[in-house]
Amino acid sequence: MGYSSKDINFYIAYKNSRVKKKSGSKKALWILPPVLIILCLGGLFTYFHLQNMEIQKKIDNIDIYITDPEVVVQNEELIKLKEEQTRLLKQRNDFTGIWEAIESYPSLKKELYRSIEICAKNKIIIYDSTYSNQNGTLTMKASSGDVTSAATFIQDINRTGYFKSVSYGGWNLVNDNQYSFTVTCVLLAPEIQEEG
Repeated sequence: MGYSSKDINFYIAYKNSRVKKKSGSKKALWILPPVLIILCLGGLFTYFHLQNMEIQKKIDNIDIYITDPEVVVQNEELIKLKEEQTRLLKQRNDFTGIWEAIESYPSLKKELYRSIEICAKNKIIIYDSTYSNQNGTLTMKASSGDVTSAATFIQDINRTGYFKSVSYGGWNLVNDNQYSFTVTCVLLAPEIQEEG
């Protein structure tokens, strides 16, 4: 049996195709690791890029919120409220200090403290007080929004009947609408207070 040029030799064709398949699969195995590394690096890059975009979006939202005029106004109002709260707490603590100073004087009664509080009429802030047991002198440092309130406070304290004398140390302008002044009150002798 002779081979003609037109006859196909299946064995040779199979052998040739098989050799090509083996060499093709080896090349695919060599290409696979770099492709996997590139895919992993691409996945990591995409993940970190998306995370970075998400973080930047949050930062942008915070920046928009912080620079929003309404929020700025609210924060300024919050700061003012905090300052007012601090001032009121200090005033309450100062009144407590005055109360303790007055209670240390044996002949004084709670009415004196109440009368000072009533004389203040929520217009006077007493921020410091000292009391001398030796001569019965109560010195109060106070502030007010206007000078006339200070004068009225002095007159009202003088009318309480608890003090022999009340002196006013003059006022100083602390800031735009706040005046500071000192009031020195000399208590009546205990016998006189008890009679009155």
